[in-house]
Amino acid sequence: MDSAFSYVHDHGLTTEDAYPYVGYDETCRGATVYVVDSSHYDVPGNNPDQMVAAVNRQPVSVGIEADQ
Repeated sequence: MDSAFSYVHDHGLTTEDAYPYVGYDETCRGATVYVVDSSHYDVPGNNPDQMVAAVNRQPVSVGIEADQ
């Protein structure tokens, strides 16, 4: 997830309406950037107060390490 967040921070994102999926091979074209991530951070595990603070700021991405 951190790599994806870093990409958004550096390049931004557009919307589906501005750059729709067309279903065939073509050269990528430019699109208006609508979202830029100005910051992101990891919330330490087992810290309910920081998790609530993160949820209140929105959006939240969750990764689960299922082998632990």
